[in-house]
Amino acid sequence: MRIGTGLTRHNLLKLILMLYLGNVFLPIVFNNLPFPFHSYNFYLAVTLGSFIFLYPYSFLRKELAWLYLYIALYFLMTYTVRIDRLTPEFSALGVAKERGGVLLAIVTFWHYIYSRDYTTLWFLCKYALILSFLSILSSFYIFLRFPEAFGLIAQGRASETLVQQVERLGFIGYGFFNGISSFSPAIVYGFKNRFEKNRMRFLWIILFTVMFATLLYTETAAFVLFAMLFGGTALLMGQKYKKDLYRLLWILIIALFLPKTFIADAFRLSANVINIPGISDRFADAAITIEDPFIDYYGSTEHTGRRLGRIPLLFKSISRSPLIGSGFTTEHVAWLDWLSLYGIIGFFPWFMLIYNNTKRTLIIVPKSYVPFYLLGSIAFIAMGFLKSTGGYHVWLFWFLILPGTGFYHYSFRHVPISEDSRSLTKILRSQSKIDNS
Repeated sequence: MRIGTGLTRHNLLKLILMLYLGNVFLPIVFNNLPFPFHSYNFYLAVTLGSFIFLYPYSFLRKELAWLYLYIALYFLMTYTVRIDRLTPEFSALGVAKERGGVLLAIVTFWHYIYSRDYTTLWFLCKYALILSFLSILSSFYIFLRFPEAFGLIAQGRASETLVQQVERLGFIGYGFFNGISSFSPAIVYGFKNRFEKNRMRFLWIILFTVMFATLLYTETAAFVLFAMLFGGTALLMGQKYKKDLYRLLWILIIALFLPKTFIADAFRLSANVINIPGISDRFADAAITIEDPFIDYYGSTEHTGRRLGRIPLLFKSISRSPLIGSGFTTEHVAWLDWLSLYGIIGFFPWFMLIYNNTKRTLIIVPKSYVPFYLLGSIAFIAMGFLKSTGGYHVWLFWFLILPGTGFYHYSFRHVPISEDSRSLTKILRSQSKIDNS
């Protein structure tokens, strides 16, 4: 199918997706454009609309069934059992934007998988990573010039003047650093991959180094910890599928039985090595809580103890009304907050979406990439038990760029695309009727 004169629907969609990703990952350019060309909502609507017009069957994939159910139950429960929580700040458009980001990320990934167009899939992921690198550099400059900007904006305490200043300079936001810190195993895979040329490996190393240096200046200990923990674990992985899975399993088992004094000492050592007040203080604080745990939201004198103290409060809330939720939220522990707000009925479709999408993705990503994809997925899930996670940056990294990165060497001529053809064909057959309609 051709649109107009010589422009195929494939190339038109690719161009529109590039504009959407540009708006998301290169704010230093798009934030300075006139309305509506700086608006995320504009690009989201145009991109989803283009998919509907050009490839309508992409929205009929079975991978989306649980997402549709989750969205339907969310709005149904919000306007019925949770109607008491509706405030002037609640925005149906904001909710649609959030869920629309999940929808677009999943639709895009599976569209190119079912099309067997790994070259375009990796091109879009590579394009997003290049833009991310540029935004990391601009963010590093912003953090040097406005050291408190990230924390103030994340907490909603920044002045309008400060927000406007940093947005003009390309401030990319909290969600981006949340997403890329959990994406670190995929970056490690890039410079460990046996198919990669030395020049490309060097570029992956630069990306990780600059990312980690910039994460330090966010003064968000969880982001630094995840990049260290999951990126470091990825370094121990090789390129052999089964051995790596066993190695990962043993690492997880050993981590569960490490003496708490050893873990506390590791946090103290990290605090001394990093030696940046905002991060070092949090690591030292965590060491104290690990050695002498007093987990109480109201009574603990340590930040880590108070933060972890939210979890017992949420479990009590969930136990009061496990099916439909009690409506209580701390707004800082994403998955448990959702479960507390909407109960098992409201949360179960989201759980099944994550489980089903991860399971099906594991079938089709290259075998050598499976341990790295698993590590990244565990990181994104774990972040939701520590902090308030989400936003279109997180969804794009989790559901598009993380799995898509595994296909980047498929665009190299010397690597056979048939490596996982049997697994992929098994999934493709299940959608053949839809694709041929």
